[in-house]
Amino acid sequence: MNAAIRSMIQNCELRPGASIGAIKALVAQYPCFPEMHISMLIESNGFEGFVGESYVQMWAAEEVIECNQGYHVDEFAPGVVLVGTNLGGEGFAIDMRAVGCPYVNIPMCPLSLEDLRPIGITLEECLKTLHRGLFD
Repeated sequence: MNAAIRSMIQNCELRPGASIGAIKALVAQYPCFPEMHISMLIESNGFEGFVGESYVQMWAAEEVIECNQGYHVDEFAPGVVLVGTNLGGEGFAIDMRAVGCPYVNIPMCPLSLEDLRPIGITLEECLKTLHRGLFD
């Protein structure tokens, strides 16, 4: 995890790093999962708290797989991988269909590709957007 990301999540509740098995399962399920996100999971397997102006719950590696199955993301928003939420109806996801796999905001109900909103090319850019406030 780079210093900029570490700084933005310093006030969040961090978790112990993901196991090698959890990372391998995540990458097996989503082969193009961004390396910067994997690096964060290795150091803190998800986190929760305020990132500047936004409340963020970034899911653990295991939760990414479980929650995407539970929300039927493949059915309602194919090619998108949910990675977290603001616990207020907005999801944070990676658009695996697009070049560079950018981060997007997607309403959790109903999940729909029509409602994707770009929030960053990288995890760092995504967190910067959330730090400023998602809807600013």
